[in-house]
Amino acid sequence: LYISGGVTVSGSGNVLLSGNGQVQQLNGPGDSLINQQLIHGAGNIFELPLTNQATIAADSSGNTLSLAGGTTTNTSVLQASGGGILQLTNSNTVNNVGGTIEALDGSTVNLGATVKGGTLSTTGSGSIQSQNATLDGTVNVVTNTGTLDVANGYDLFLQGTVDNTGTIAVSGNSFVVLNQPSTLSGSGTLTMGPNTALFGSGNAFTN
Repeated sequence: LYISGGVTVSGSGNVLLSGNGQVQQLNGPGDSLINQQLIHGAGNIFELPLTNQATIAADSSGNTLSLAGGTTTNTSVLQASGGGILQLTNSNTVNNVGGTIEALDGSTVNLGATVKGGTLSTTGSGSIQSQNATLDGTVNVVTNTGTLDVANGYDLFLQGTVDNTGTIAVSGNSFVVLNQPSTLSGSGTLTMGPNTALFGSGNAFTN
């Protein structure tokens, strides 16, 4: 599905991706998408400036819907559901003020993107997995209300203020790395394993 110029998708219908389905620019700079309905399934939204005002859901069980190589402004919901996997790659920036990135029961968000503001949320056995994600609360606080796992082989980068009312769990040989002076607030917990580290690089940490 090629996007030419500034495109808005609205209405009560949906866009269903499957297999290697892809949404991308046709001409390059100037091509952008405003989404006002359900985009779901599995496939790729690739190198496309995207404003999400509705729901984008990875809801195909065992399959991945990936947002890669672009800037996403999310004021609504980016979701993994129905056993699907939402991949937000490290080439993607999510301006998430007013928005939610969520993993529902039995589903996974693989988070490699830089997330600015907004909320991370999980339900039931849903999990958000940091794959070298950056939580950027320098301008707008990032709030974690669910389970954010930093598993072996990956890190989590912090800058600014992160309000954690859920659990950030660091395991294996993973680090929490401060890119800039950072504050961790909220009623939640940061749990660490024997080979993990909170690595400041000289930056101040306020707990």
